[in-house]
Amino acid sequence: LFVCFRINILENQTAGASPDAIKVLVILTDGDHSDRDNGIIKKYDEKQIICFVIGVKEASLAKFTDIASKPAEHYAFKIENYNGLKGILEKFQKRIFKMESSSVARGEDLKEEMAQSGFSAVFYNNTLILGSVGSKSWGGSLREILEGKETQIEDPLMKKDSYMGYSISVGKRDNASLYFAGAPRFEHTGQVLLFRRDGGNWTAAQSLNGTQIGSYFGAELCSVDIDSDGNTDFLLVGAPLFYQPHEKKEGRIYVYILSEKMQLEIVLNVTASMGRFGTTISSLADLNGDELRDVAVGAPLEDDNRGAVYIYLGDRRNGIRSNFSQRIMGQGIRPEMRFFGQAIDGRIDLGEDGLPDILIGSQGMAVVLRSRPVFNVTAHLSFLPKEISTEEINCVDKTDGDLPMGILQVCFEMVESTKSKADVMSSGLNISYMLNVDPVRQTYRGFFGNDKKARSLTSTCNLTANETCFQLPVNMPKCLKDTFSPITIKFNFSQVDIESASAVLNVDSSRSASVEVPFEKQCAKNENCDAELEVYFNFMYVRHVIKHRTASVMLALTS
Repeated sequence: LFVCFRINILENQTAGASPDAIKVLVILTDGDHSDRDNGIIKKYDEKQIICFVIGVKEASLAKFTDIASKPAEHYAFKIENYNGLKGILEKFQKRIFKMESSSVARGEDLKEEMAQSGFSAVFYNNTLILGSVGSKSWGGSLREILEGKETQIEDPLMKKDSYMGYSISVGKRDNASLYFAGAPRFEHTGQVLLFRRDGGNWTAAQSLNGTQIGSYFGAELCSVDIDSDGNTDFLLVGAPLFYQPHEKKEGRIYVYILSEKMQLEIVLNVTASMGRFGTTISSLADLNGDELRDVAVGAPLEDDNRGAVYIYLGDRRNGIRSNFSQRIMGQGIRPEMRFFGQAIDGRIDLGEDGLPDILIGSQGMAVVLRSRPVFNVTAHLSFLPKEISTEEINCVDKTDGDLPMGILQVCFEMVESTKSKADVMSSGLNISYMLNVDPVRQTYRGFFGNDKKARSLTSTCNLTANETCFQLPVNMPKCLKDTFSPITIKFNFSQVDIESASAVLNVDSSRSASVEVPFEKQCAKNENCDAELEVYFNFMYVRHVIKHRTASVMLALTS
């Protein structure tokens, strides 16, 4: 018996042994041993190996008491048949629980022994807060550890199998700490608790309940200080198993605002994918330079378990915007990626370039995504001359010629909204733009170049300076019937290579501009403009009346 057993298996780390683990040997036999000691028992004691002996039926327990740990009555057992192992197992559990239990639970059997303290953890203000989902029959609790002192934080109304402590987040308001704890199995719909310190004790000041069975509401929590003033403004709650059958989406995050009365109030809920969206939520640094923190949300099961991460820009009123600004696919980084987005941290600057980076975990690897400089770009349109000349407009000769209308000047003003330290102006921004003359009119009055049908123009340019301008000639037909209403020129632009560019256009940039160019008044010299305008409008009125009465007569004839 002793020759066959290898003591070093309990110390072999390549076989899975842990050097600081308690080592236990269980000997189960239905016969008396015939092996000699050979100093094996002494080695047990030297290596602090706890030895249990179970003798079945014919085995003489007296011959094994010298093998068992002391006192022998606690570590040597005799049963008549193997069915008695069930009772022995229960005793083993109690013995092992006492060995493994925390300092809080020593001397109390089956209270905190299955607590799984550290299932979730937050280190804040020199304090370690641990989630203990298995304590109190899996009702769950929190453990606060400060300077070696441990404090148990519980909710007396928490029900068994609720898993409180599955997730933890910490906030602060007016220099007072706040603890948020998720219990995703509370009454099968989930619950989130807000703990506040009342005197010297932590008490549950508010509870938020989920609405859908099995949604795991509270499985992920993230407090957000939107304006970085030191006070918590919002709490984001993940329900990664929330299912919407009509939209075929799985996962939802709820956004709660923390009011002045220290109460959480719902302001927004967001869904985006079918991949357990909301499994992870992380507050990021300001990515776009609007001085508001942004948020990343992981959906690690999206795209056939390859995973995805969604970026939401911060919003002062609702915490985050309802639509994501970017969707980052794990497959786009590496085709073999799995569970991309199962962990996220966005409070680092590894490049020390003044721009925040995001660390994203996946199966077997971690990915660092570097943010890019963000630019606000504004377009300005101007037209020379300020009024279009009508001197050469001629419809009498019925000639099909062209006349120069003037010169359109387009200017881009580019300002970085982020605070990068690198020289980002060298590569610039590649911009695609489109110009339209009188886009809402059926008949054209202006065009670019010599093509009368070219009422629109599409092209690109590279912006490498704070201001970039270019000019375009605009022509018009020699015969124009409408010279009273101004000509409108509209301009739209966007970034071309946003996925690969070293800098990006701010999503909040106004991407359009327009200019209205009036025709000059030919009657300005003789000061009869008012009379001419009156004649024109009288003509238009008479034309409208005739058209209306003609339509009425036609209707009467039809009837």
